[in-house]
Amino acid sequence: MSKVYISDLDGTLIANDSLSDFSRHNLIRMINDGLLFTVATGRGLSSIKKIFLGIDFRLPVICYNGAFISNLLTGNHVVTNSICKTSPKIIYNIIVDCKLSPIFLINDGSRDLIVYDNSRHVGVKWCTEDSEYFRDQEFMRTDLRKCLSFSVVRIILIDSYDRLSYLNERLLNEINDVIDVYFYKNFYLEGYYWLTITSREASKDKAIEVILNWLGFDRMSLTVFGDHLNDLGMMKYANISVAPRDSVTEIRNIASIIIPSADEDGVVKYIMHEFYKY
Repeated sequence: MSKVYISDLDGTLIANDSLSDFSRHNLIRMINDGLLFTVATGRGLSSIKKIFLGIDFRLPVICYNGAFISNLLTGNHVVTNSICKTSPKIIYNIIVDCKLSPIFLINDGSRDLIVYDNSRHVGVKWCTEDSEYFRDQEFMRTDLRKCLSFSVVRIILIDSYDRLSYLNERLLNEINDVIDVYFYKNFYLEGYYWLTITSREASKDKAIEVILNWLGFDRMSLTVFGDHLNDLGMMKYANISVAPRDSVTEIRNIASIIIPSADEDGVVKYIMHEFYKY
């Protein structure tokens, strides 16, 4: 039976913001030999393209944790999972009422943009100026109310636990039926937390299911690799779930197999062992 391998990026397949020479060489070799492999990541398409420059993916990639399913070679989005048309305005009003500063990921019909209006807020400043995680994205400072008519695929907030906890409560009570809310510690910015808002359809596991359906496969053919909480859904969905040994506890606890860390090329070595049967 053919197998499909799908990996998270940061902390799983790559370390220090780049793909090692060993992993690059052997991914090219295996893909040329027929390996069915792709990635599911919180990164945007431009960042993914930079990491995998020179590698011809046969399968589409999953960007922004399932907000987009995209063709890496053409740069086109095959699937866009936007937040329901009426919801961004409701969400924006709740955020403003909580006196918080959001960042919107939108598609204006021709390009993906990260838009914001408060450049002095610590979390916004980190995203737009200092974060490697958001490197290679196109930013625009503007009045966010003007963006509500576009396709809003993700809303990001970075702030203190208490401030985001209150927002999380309000969102769950007032608009929980059409969105997914993820609230977790920001390991890149000490003392701050993330809160991200997406469509219910924008998750790694649902995007993976779409790709498997296109291929005519089911989840019994699927092996996934992940290290953090945004990988929980796909780890539970897959037949085989593989985690680097330095993954968060919740991921290690549900993983079928534990492998060496990203800086030891654990993912590619595991796939090589299975693909070439050695």
